Amino acid sequence: MEGTARRFESHLDIFANGRPVQVTAGLGVDGKFVSEVRTRDKGVVVVASSDPSKRFTLGQLFMEWGVRLEPAHLGGFTADAKHPLTAYVNGVERTGDPAMIELLPHSEITLVYGAPPRKIPASYAFPRGK
Repeated sequence: MEGTARRFESHLDIFANGRPVQVTAGLGVDGKFVSEVRTRDKGVVVVASSDPSKRFTLGQLFMEWGVRLEPAHLGGFTADAKHPLTAYVNGVERTGDPAMIELLPHSEITLVYGAPPRKIPASYAFPRGK
């Protein structure tokens, strides 16, 4: 059952060699089961919990997706000197394990494998009240 003590949305963009990668909608929703971390359309990540102190990470979303996310791996991509894996939160580069990035209200998380896009997203226009 969906919690209501804490509910917010984040946004996830993924780029591989400069091109956008579609974030699957409906992750974490399986018939009657609804995960505390799930996706809506266009990379919107929804977090809903009955525990207001619980923390959620990007790695939890990727577990729901069944896609590998580690410091040198994004799905089937393996980072190397020519193809780095870089994470950004609100347009600022983050180092370390991208799976440990905390999901926070209205954060814009961007994962880039290889060549970056022309502009790294720094924000997302969430619908009013979300």
